Amino acid sequence: MGLSTSLSVQIGTCEAYYVAVTASKTVIVPVIDPATGDQLIEVDPVTGEEIPVWEKQTIESAYSNIGIVKSVNPSFFPIRTCGGALAGNSWEFLLNEGQILIDSAKKFSPGDMKFNSGTIWIDTGTVQFVKMSSGTYVRGGIDVGSHSADSYYDLVLSPGNDAFGNKISEVYVDQFIEDMGIGLSGQVEVTAIIQDNPINPISFPLTRTDLHTLSAGTVIGSSKHSATKSSIDVSITQPIVDNRYLDTEIDFNSTWTLIGKMNSITVLGIAYYNIAVVENVISGQYIGLNGEIEEQNRVITYRLSRGVGMVKSTGAFLVDEKTLLVELENYTVQN
Repeated sequence: MGLSTSLSVQIGTCEAYYVAVTASKTVIVPVIDPATGDQLIEVDPVTGEEIPVWEKQTIESAYSNIGIVKSVNPSFFPIRTCGGALAGNSWEFLLNEGQILIDSAKKFSPGDMKFNSGTIWIDTGTVQFVKMSSGTYVRGGIDVGSHSADSYYDLVLSPGNDAFGNKISEVYVDQFIEDMGIGLSGQVEVTAIIQDNPINPISFPLTRTDLHTLSAGTVIGSSKHSATKSSIDVSITQPIVDNRYLDTEIDFNSTWTLIGKMNSITVLGIAYYNIAVVENVISGQYIGLNGEIEEQNRVITYRLSRGVGMVKSTGAFLVDEKTLLVELENYTVQN
C-alpha cells in the first residue's frame, strides 16, 4: 500500500506542485511490557492460560517516489518560462462564433464579413508578440474578397516592480505595427498601416502575475500614444479607376483596469480557473478605411486564466461598433 501527500513550492517564477508517495506495510509485532521489557502476557479469564499479546503496526519507509506532477506559470498571459526566458507560446481563437459580423444587407460592406480563426504567438527570434486574423467577404454564398489584420509588438524583457511595489510581468512594449488589408476580387485593394513608437516602453499589464491579489477597480496600466503614424492606401479598379493615399498622425489613450475576478469560466466546453477580468478603454482618434479621422471610445473586456492566458474577450469592432466575441480554442504554454 502507499500514502500520497502534496505540497506547493516556488521554482523560479513558477509554482510547482509536488506529490510524494510513501511506501508502507502492516506487520504483527509483540506488545512490550514497559515494566519488564518483555512481551506482555495476559491471562485468559476462562482457562487461566497465559497468552502473549500482539498488535498490528503500519511501518512507513522513506519517500520512495517524488516528482513534479504539475507546474503552473503564474502569469495571466504567459510569455516567459519559469526560468525567465521568452517562451514560444501560442493561442488559437474562434472569432465571432464563426458567424457573420457585418451583414451587407443591413450595413454598407463589400459582402457579409466573416472571420477565420485568429492566432497569437510569441516569436522568440524577433522578440515579438504577434496577433493575426483573417476572413472573407461573402456575397450570394460566394467568396468575393478577403480581409486580414496583423499586429506586431516589439517586446522588452526587464525586471522590476510597478509603482505600488507589486511584482509585474517584466514585459514592456517598445513599438507596435498593425497592418490591415482588404482585397475584393480585382476591384478594390486597401492597405492600412498603424505604427506606434512610444517615447518610453509601455508596460504590457495582461502578463502580470499578481492580478488575483488586487481589488476590483485597480488600474493596472495606462499609456498615452501621441503622434502615432497611420497611413491608408486605397486602390480601386472597378467600377472606376481611382487611387487614394492618406498619411497622418493620430493621438489616443489606453487604460487597463481590473474589474473583477472569477473562480472559473467555461469556454467552448472547457473549464478554466483563477480568472481575472480586465477592461481596456481606448479613447482618442483612429482612421477609418475610407480615410476619415474619427473619435473612438472603445471598450474591450478580457477574461484571463492564470497560467493559460486570454480565454475570452468581448469588445467593439471598429468597422461597425459591434461586439466581437473571441474564444480560446487551444493553446500551448511552456512552463
